[in-house]
Amino acid sequence: MEEREVDPSLRGAMSLISVLGPIVSVEEADGYNPEGERCLSYVITVRPRVPVDLAGLREALERAGFYAAFSMRKRSRLLRICLWPVRGVG
Repeated sequence: MEEREVDPSLRGAMSLISVLGPIVSVEEADGYNPEGERCLSYVITVRPRVPVDLAGLREALERAGFYAAFSMRKRSRLLRICLWPVRGVG
């Protein structure tokens, strides 16, 4: 199986996220950012081992150049993080 090159800005965001616990998966998708512009988005699934400060994580990811949205299903230990690149940052 051939591994694709990871976008350097995404690599920085993934290093922030990996502090929470192991990254289970990373998916790319076409989508729309919160400003309504079409762009490439990333969905990262992580299994947190520590309590997560979502507000702090969102701020750190924005400094790294990404908008972030979070979701977690009831009774699930997996946190899904959707990232969209912020234009002109990163």
